[in-house]
Amino acid sequence: MIKKESIKSFIMLVAGVIFLKWFVVEAYMIPTGSMENTLKTGDFLLVNKFVWGVRTPDWIGIPYTDLGIYLPWTRVETFGYPKSGDITVFRYPLFQDLNYVKRCVGEPGQTIEYSNKKLFVDGLPFNESPTYQIMNYRRLQEGSRQSDIIQDRYDSWNKDFFGPLRVPQKGDTITITANNFDHYSLIHFHEKMIRLNIPFERVNHFGQPEVVNWRHEQIIKNFRAQVIKKPVTMILEHDYYFMMGDNRDNSSDGRYWGFAPDYMIVGKPLIIYLSKDQDVSWFKFPVAIRWSRLGMVPH
Repeated sequence: MIKKESIKSFIMLVAGVIFLKWFVVEAYMIPTGSMENTLKTGDFLLVNKFVWGVRTPDWIGIPYTDLGIYLPWTRVETFGYPKSGDITVFRYPLFQDLNYVKRCVGEPGQTIEYSNKKLFVDGLPFNESPTYQIMNYRRLQEGSRQSDIIQDRYDSWNKDFFGPLRVPQKGDTITITANNFDHYSLIHFHEKMIRLNIPFERVNHFGQPEVVNWRHEQIIKNFRAQVIKKPVTMILEHDYYFMMGDNRDNSSDGRYWGFAPDYMIVGKPLIIYLSKDQDVSWFKFPVAIRWSRLGMVPH
């Protein structure tokens, strides 16, 4: 017969694990190459969720399913927020059910510019990680407009020539117009804490994945129609951050969707506890494991 003490101990153990997962540390796997060579596809991370603030769960349900409910949540600041240069785990602003890992390159109030594949913050060269990389040394022409890059109506920016763009901060007054809609429209939803449901990719009618253009989503189109009739002015209640991947030519980052609000910050990677070569099957263990990466501290 199972003793009451055993049941109580088991319940306490489960509660402790849940508490640690929700508030202190959680495991994540890197699914894409946007942070290579700093973080590689197949790296498994332990992430410190306490360092930049504790956020209560906003969803409870069955893991890896859509069966659950959203809950009211709150966030308590602990040791501040990311600084420019910190690797940061945050909720994807267009689809908060996904966690992204990028490098914070722009703090609230800073001005970022990416010119000729070189990053500048407040006019000074960014202190790049030695592991960041440029995959394609062919540069787009300056002044060549790239349609999926955020920019106002009169800009001609692309992934290699972007900005200058100031990162909004708490207390700023911004007016969203038809001209600067790309820059600030998503901030309208972040400030009102409206959950968007726009994933990076979606399967099309042919069963093939395709990149989703968030501007074409109905909720965005409706807001654009509203702004065209009458500009929307707001005083910001949140700080914002600009995130970029270390793999600058293969990263869905702030150049494409703008800014991450403070309340979407999840935490900071602590250590790589496992790393698997994605080209090698698990059945070929231990060859599938990148042993040299175990125990590395991402920076």
